[in-house]
Amino acid sequence: MYILYKFHRACSKKPYYTMDCCRASDMLTTFAHNWKSGESDRDALLGATSGACMNARKYKILVVDDDPDIREIVVSFLSSEGHLCHVAKDGAEALDKTHNDHFDALITDFRMPRMNGIALAGAVLKRDRSFPVIIMTGSIDEVTAESIVSAGVSDFLYKPFTMVELGARFMRMMRNHEPAQS
Repeated sequence: MYILYKFHRACSKKPYYTMDCCRASDMLTTFAHNWKSGESDRDALLGATSGACMNARKYKILVVDDDPDIREIVVSFLSSEGHLCHVAKDGAEALDKTHNDHFDALITDFRMPRMNGIALAGAVLKRDRSFPVIIMTGSIDEVTAESIVSAGVSDFLYKPFTMVELGARFMRMMRNHEPAQS
């Protein structure tokens, strides 16, 4: 089951949910049950999608996509997890922001005007080869997959993705990036 949600900022602090019933899982079934029963919608969503992330370290993330709806959905989800998000509409704007500010991670679209996600990732990784980067893409073929892997990014997400997948991959990437505790 795909879950897409958007926080409605003007009237309410509770998110609205749209569900595509193509696939089901126990976790999403539990969320749907909690949601229908009216129990704390936001907490039900966050608990169902990323309960393991709730007490994790909070990060400063740069989210880059030329589609404002995708940016808003990703930022809304990551912000709801307690992370501080900054946005850019293309790779060139994002690269400027990385020169002027420190970020813990980068989540970027693959295809964008002025500078694509691969070029952006390459420029960021040139300064720090272990910097955590996720690339989002709506079209994946051998050439795209090879260029993403060759760029040295941490992971990629194929659109459309669920917030469950985004949260899990983001936290896995950040856990892998953290220095080992002795």
